Amino acid sequence: MLLDKTVNEFISLVASSSPAPGGGSVSGLAGSLAAALLAMAVRVSTMSPGDSEEPYIGELEQIEKESRQLVEDDTNAFNQVMAAYRMVKTTDEDKSIRKIAIQEALKIATTVPLRTAEVNHRLLVLAGEIAVFCKSGCLSDAATGSYMAEAGLKGALANVYINISSLQDEEFCQNVREKAALLERALISLPGQIQSVVQARMR
Repeated sequence: MLLDKTVNEFISLVASSSPAPGGGSVSGLAGSLAAALLAMAVRVSTMSPGDSEEPYIGELEQIEKESRQLVEDDTNAFNQVMAAYRMVKTTDEDKSIRKIAIQEALKIATTVPLRTAEVNHRLLVLAGEIAVFCKSGCLSDAATGSYMAEAGLKGALANVYINISSLQDEEFCQNVREKAALLERALISLPGQIQSVVQARMR
């Protein structure tokens, strides 16, 4: 498991000549860190059990757990694509089987970062809400959480686009493009809105 490694080991693995873990897994990691930071901001800001902010913790913990899994899933999906490309292509039947395997693997390699993008989008929404009520001492943490989620969202979308460029199922690609476009539009407004809240409270 990638996240069973030390921080130093993980960073070194990303920096190595191996193409995986790459941007998709790093985007998942960004989401897990964003969720953790936002959960900390909520916990520090919660005065006592039963406070109205407590429901945030459950969702953030679930997102953090899912984001950790997405780190693994993205690398596994990439390895599956590479395994498909390495399949034998001696006969016409071999080539046909290989082609189908590549396309199916690429669909998985597209679906995983799309989910990563969706998770990071949700974190951006939560960051905006948390920045409104968290203690002033946690504002920088909420802001940093939003920046991590924004980076995770952008990175995941980049991985979505690179994979659909090699897919031949136009219906699948169109569905993915529509979902990605909605997430792209959120990037136009959400980060600025959060920054406005943070700056207003810091003055």
